[in-house]
Amino acid sequence: MEIEEVFGPALLLQDAGVCFDKKGNKFTNCTWRLFSNGALTMGKSGATNPSDDKLKINLAATSVEQDGVSDQPELTERKLTKISVTKNDKTKLTMAIPSATSEKWMAEMNSLADKDDEKLGTVLYEDGYCRLHEHMLVIKYWYFPTGASKKIPISNIHSVIVPSKIPFLEHKAWGMAIDFNVWWASDLKHAMNYSNRRVIVDARGWPKAGFSCDERSKFTELLKGLLRKK
Repeated sequence: MEIEEVFGPALLLQDAGVCFDKKGNKFTNCTWRLFSNGALTMGKSGATNPSDDKLKINLAATSVEQDGVSDQPELTERKLTKISVTKNDKTKLTMAIPSATSEKWMAEMNSLADKDDEKLGTVLYEDGYCRLHEHMLVIKYWYFPTGASKKIPISNIHSVIVPSKIPFLEHKAWGMAIDFNVWWASDLKHAMNYSNRRVIVDARGWPKAGFSCDERSKFTELLKGLLRKK
């Protein structure tokens, strides 16, 4: 065979690291590669040929979260940082890469995770806390401590709660409140004046998603319209 040209997505990052099992408590040495089309692949330790890699996941429409404190001494000794990739509230992949390059990996992976926004439909509403597409709700500053966004398909939303008042013990500026019912996205700026800003979404799972809106009435009317189209 004579080949004039071979092309494909660009290789953005490559590092020797670790792959975890689905329970997250066993791991094997491997080579991680990240490509410009959002493909995150894993090859055998020391492997140099990307074509032999396994496609582990495509990062489009996912959330990427870094585990800043590892509970595994082996990773600490090897100076590796854990990163989890989540889709539809389920952890799809847990990896570990050199801590020295972890910030670069996180930046590239989050950028690729957001590239799927073009397929989510027209942006109907956006402020500093959330973004509403025709087919997807994006909650900003959801994951602690990275501040990565959470994406909820409109088709997954079962109900929406618009509270007029939230008891102190049922709210938190960022994280899980004491009632363990709602995880609240960050809104530290309005921590003491939040009742008329917060919205709670039940996406048929635990916990419910709580977040802020600068123009709550406008946001909820738009979301009502989308839910009626389901």
